[in-house]
Amino acid sequence: MLNFTKFERINPEKRDVLQRLKDFNEVYQVFPKQRAVEQSDRCMQCGDPYCHTGCPLGNYIPAWLKQTATKNPDLAFALSNETSPFPEILGRICPQDVLCEGACSLNTGHGAISIGAIETYISEDAFERGRRADSLVSRSPSARALA
Repeated sequence: MLNFTKFERINPEKRDVLQRLKDFNEVYQVFPKQRAVEQSDRCMQCGDPYCHTGCPLGNYIPAWLKQTATKNPDLAFALSNETSPFPEILGRICPQDVLCEGACSLNTGHGAISIGAIETYISEDAFERGRRADSLVSRSPSARALA
């Protein structure tokens, strides 16, 4: 729970503008697995998580950060789909800097958790492994109980 003192906040790398002019691919690179795990592990698991209350959807952000940090990608994906209809899109376009990341307790001294980048990683990793939200028990009481 003190890994925010070991690792600083890191944002995803931005692709070079000359490359982006040639295609319609993403502006930001998706975190590699190790970076997503490291950044998720920075979360303090606050008793009253401001990131959760700062999210208009009420996403279970600390829960899916913990599952990413402990390398449980299927549960992280299920939890990220629990309250968000399109986490694969919202991880990219939601203004996290003023919502969940803006409300993060680490924001003032250590740099907020890279919530949007981790949310994007969770979805992209699941899709690469052939997972889909409808193939999970993402609406189950057991997934809700873990949140």
